[in-house]
Amino acid sequence: MEPTPGLSMSFPGGAEINLSQTPLSGVDQVITGKISTVRVNDGREHPGNWNLTGQVSDLRSANGVILADNLGWVPSVDAVGTNPADAVKAGPAVKPGKDNGLGTFRVLCSSDQDVVSVVDCGGSLELGVPSSSRIGDYTATLTLTLI
Repeated sequence: MEPTPGLSMSFPGGAEINLSQTPLSGVDQVITGKISTVRVNDGREHPGNWNLTGQVSDLRSANGVILADNLGWVPSVDAVGTNPADAVKAGPAVKPGKDNGLGTFRVLCSSDQDVVSVVDCGGSLELGVPSSSRIGDYTATLTLTLI
């Protein structure tokens, strides 16, 4: 796949993320999900380094809040149109509830080489649901920044 001019990101499968549902049982639980594919296109005339980072807001419902720190991820990369394929790296795994989780900006994927590329970044999500969580439909915003 040939990149288009410029540095950009898109969501070929849509931008919504859904986590698995679980009945609350009064004990700590972990639920999982998948990050929608984020396609990074670097077709700059003089490509350079870039980072795709993400941070999530607290998850809120009408009945409660689950802190963003309880969300973690395991990033993955598919170098669709990158040569060499190892020019792009997945960011480090972030454990839910550890070191602020995704409550602070974390690297999803990055390139430190001057390579024209098209890359699909994604991964899995884990949300630590505290035993004190209340029943409800929780929503949050995942902010992605490409620089």
